[in-house]
Amino acid sequence: RKIFAKRSIYKLLLLVLSIMAFQRLLKETSAGAAMGVELQAMNVAVVVVVAALPFISGVVTGLAIGFVGISFPIIHEMVTASPDEPMAASYVVLAYACGHIGMMLTPLHVCHAVSNKYFETPFGPVYKRIIPAACTMLALVVAYFLVLRAVGM
Repeated sequence: RKIFAKRSIYKLLLLVLSIMAFQRLLKETSAGAAMGVELQAMNVAVVVVVAALPFISGVVTGLAIGFVGISFPIIHEMVTASPDEPMAASYVVLAYACGHIGMMLTPLHVCHAVSNKYFETPFGPVYKRIIPAACTMLALVVAYFLVLRAVGM
């Protein structure tokens, strides 16, 4: 009963349902494909979109389902629309890692909010520890992305 009485549960449920509706809307209207074509027409590099869109979505939502549901339909359409860029494991790795980094750097991430409240600490000291780890992860993922691209994945 206590769980169902909390507003935060319903806010989270509404967020997940909204993301799923947005994902469905992109798919049904082919908006993801249109966005991909539009970004390519503006000469935006595929790798920039693959890295930036999930990162921004991760920062905004603070949830894995948020950055995947929002950015992956657009990325998939953009990558598969280009004959020079077949859908490859390298793009999935880069997109998910960038989204995860964005999710971990936002104060909206549930783990941050709960942990900071429990340990009664502000976000500043926590970020001093998270940012170096995030930068290391990004460097390793970019290296892995380049290796995957070199071997044709």
